[in-house]
Amino acid sequence: FEGAEPLDTENFRDSWSVLKERLKDTPKDAPIMTYCTGGIRCVKVGAYLTQELGYTNVSRLAGGIIGYDRTMTQNATISNPNTSLFKGTNYVFDGRVNRQITDDELGECITCGAKTNRMTNCANGNCHIRMVQCENCRTT
Repeated sequence: FEGAEPLDTENFRDSWSVLKERLKDTPKDAPIMTYCTGGIRCVKVGAYLTQELGYTNVSRLAGGIIGYDRTMTQNATISNPNTSLFKGTNYVFDGRVNRQITDDELGECITCGAKTNRMTNCANGNCHIRMVQCENCRTT
């Protein structure tokens, strides 16, 4: 989302220490809005922020980016296309790997450096890494 501050963590379990450090000087009543892919991790983050760190003004995007995209798609019409505040591609935890929300290419291909909005699974069966990789490099 425009203006969002990503945690830039590799794994969800790394979120706690990053949140604690990033928010250390933030007033406990400051508004904090969280979002995630489907909404589940935001519930956990919200509980951590309120119960462990003592923040009192925490909210989340119900249904996550998936729910937001669904609502935007259902409410869009030809004469009134909705402009998404979420830019790029949503990482999902199934065989699709990603769901393109807008055409914005916010990532850089790990192989060639080209701008892309694609996530892919490493082609090497021993790798087990999901990475940002353009379609051209993915298929060659």
